[in-house]
Amino acid sequence: QKSNLIIKINLKKNLSVKSCKASRKSQKSKKMRQIIFTCLMLLAFNAINCKSEDVLANTNNNLRPLPVLSSGTVYTRWGRTVCPHGATRVMFGIAGGAGYDQKGGGANLLCLPYSPKYLGYNLHHRGGTCISPVEYETSQGPLNRHLHQHNVPCAVCEISRSKLYMFPALTTCPHGWTIEYNGYLMATHSHHPRGEYVCIDRYATAIHGSGHHTHNAHDLYFVEPKCNGVFPCPPYNHKKELACVVCSKR
Repeated sequence: QKSNLIIKINLKKNLSVKSCKASRKSQKSKKMRQIIFTCLMLLAFNAINCKSEDVLANTNNNLRPLPVLSSGTVYTRWGRTVCPHGATRVMFGIAGGAGYDQKGGGANLLCLPYSPKYLGYNLHHRGGTCISPVEYETSQGPLNRHLHQHNVPCAVCEISRSKLYMFPALTTCPHGWTIEYNGYLMATHSHHPRGEYVCIDRYATAIHGSGHHTHNAHDLYFVEPKCNGVFPCPPYNHKKELACVVCSKR
């Protein structure tokens, strides 16, 4: 019996030692996997100095967030076929939108290319919605009156800065922002279907060969504040056309 007791004790010790060694080996293996995984992540972002002690410290919820890289943005310059200095032109064309006599269609304006491409079409189908050219209605106002009833050109511009905003009723950008272009705030007439407010370049041009009023065009008018006791007039003035400025920021 004494012999059997000694054997059992030795077996328990051996099992305990083996279990302890296995546990330590598992912990080391897990810690090594953490080190390897973190090193690979750091190497992927050109962090080559990967020391085991640094990695172990970082794995304890001390990893710094990775920097977010700016990818830039694009915008439409209404009224011009070229982009401002510092911007890359992606495409240029003619502005299009729903005609003023249409109840449906899109409310936003599109910059359409001069040469469209088609995936497929049915020459006998006539049940879709229509898109019309956008025209200046500038017989009166500060913009060049020779643009009146001419079609509006456009350019899609790409910049490296990621933030973009059109500030209405301003001519310069807030502090820290970069000006892309400024001009006049324009939209559809109050008695026509609603459209979007767009910033027409102060040096706007027209599509060559246009100038004859299209019956169902998307007409753009200057925007003027309505001083009816609710709008703050002054400083706003119902006789003054509102300006606008398109600004970007990193």
